[in-house]
Parts: sequence; C-alpha cells; structure tokens
Amino acid sequence: MEFDDTQNNDVYEALSWVGLKNTIAWNNLSQAERNNINQSLSDFESNNPNCQ
Repeated sequence: MEFDDTQNNDVYEALSWVGLKNTIAWNNLSQAERNNINQSLSDFESNNPNCQ
C-alpha cells in the first residue's frame, strides 16, 4: 500500500493472506472470512490480468 495506494484495504489484506492459506491462522478464520478473502483475490486477479 505504501508503493501503490490504488486498491482498497480489503484487497491489500486479501493479498497478505495468499501465502498463509492452509496455515493455522487461515484455518482459524471463519468460513465467511475465508470466502470474503478468496472473493477479493478473485476480483483483484480478474481486474488486474497483467499483475504477476
């Protein structure tokens, strides 16, 4: 966010979870929270196809 503030906080939080999926922290989230994160990631990837 310090380098690119064009996204909302939900996107940055979702991106931070990418490497933590299937960890204890991830599994401690509610299913609704995991769904929201996955949806934010999916939306981000759809809207930013050139981002690698």
